[in-house]
Amino acid sequence: MKVCICDDLAEELELLKAACQTFFAERNVQAEIVCTQDPEHPIKHEYDLLILDVEMPKKKGTAVKDQLMGRERPLIIFATSYQENIVDAFGTNVIGFLAKPLVWESFELKMDLAVRLLLAGRMLELSPVLYEHSEKIIMFYTEQRYTKALLADGEKTPLSTKSLSTWEKELEDLYFVRVDTSHLVNCKHIVDAYDDIFVLRDGQKLKVSRRRKKDCFEKLRQYNLRFSKFA
Repeated sequence: MKVCICDDLAEELELLKAACQTFFAERNVQAEIVCTQDPEHPIKHEYDLLILDVEMPKKKGTAVKDQLMGRERPLIIFATSYQENIVDAFGTNVIGFLAKPLVWESFELKMDLAVRLLLAGRMLELSPVLYEHSEKIIMFYTEQRYTKALLADGEKTPLSTKSLSTWEKELEDLYFVRVDTSHLVNCKHIVDAYDDIFVLRDGQKLKVSRRRKKDCFEKLRQYNLRFSKFA
């Protein structure tokens, strides 16, 4: 797991780094921790988790968050001394807020959530010779009598004889939603929802069928509540 801590104050970086090291050591989780005072750094590099100061002189943490919008990762935990800044800091992949000075119990709760989300999902057998982690699958879709999976990197898997209904049943606990007769979508990759439209991370827009709309939006709501993913 790759973790970035971004704060303009060196002493805050040291405190948060020490807290992270203690947290990961207690849970036997391997983590690479990078500290930076440069708000451009987490934009230019890939991380799983970003602990981000809200108020920084070069660029506000909310602006960094906005530039990261649309990416699958990192998950973001904001750290702030100013509670009034929290409203502006909500957004996609923001999973929580830490008040300064740091309170260990609150830090543990937010970090436990981050680890749980990052380690969620499971490997799926897409064919006898192809396995992929569920979080990397945007959706399954039908092609004639077969199914394919669209992956987060844009790749499409070979045809599978497993039906969409079978996948739907198998993936129910992983928050995949059947938006119509042809598409089974991973809630993790839905970045916006309005009227009867789901907007996917890759920019696609799917129309939710009328008879499935209530169930689909309810399952997405449950996903959002559970994972605190959206504002």
